[in-house]
Amino acid sequence: MKAETKTYLSRRDTSTVFMAGEINSKQEDFVNLLSEIPLNVWEEILKNEPEWRLMEQFYDKFDFGPLSVLVVATGLNDYQLKGDAEIYWCSIQKNLKGLNNNTSIDEIRKSLSNFYDNERLQNRKKRKAKKVFRQQIGIRGIME
Repeated sequence: MKAETKTYLSRRDTSTVFMAGEINSKQEDFVNLLSEIPLNVWEEILKNEPEWRLMEQFYDKFDFGPLSVLVVATGLNDYQLKGDAEIYWCSIQKNLKGLNNNTSIDEIRKSLSNFYDNERLQNRKKRKAKKVFRQQIGIRGIME
């Protein structure tokens, strides 16, 4: 009988969840717990999320830096939505459709500049997105 090989996220990969500050013991326990989940399980979980299904077309279209900033900026604002998450991500997808390959972070920001005007907690979400786009250099430096 052939042994099954399982791929897990490394502790380093999962610790990026807490990039913004120091890791306390509860966060470290959580990171350790997440790192025990096999990668194929993570993939199945993510593929069922609307952001995966609706944004997948952009994964090959945008370079890693702009894509990372897009995912963080829009993902952080995926809360207290006016409707279903499917509607939120579908709207983001529509705002980005006109962008081509090698799109810059600034072009993505401009495409989403008015997106939050019709969202709940629009001022808070605009500030959060603006902060992520402003900190793009820091995010790019961490990911390299």
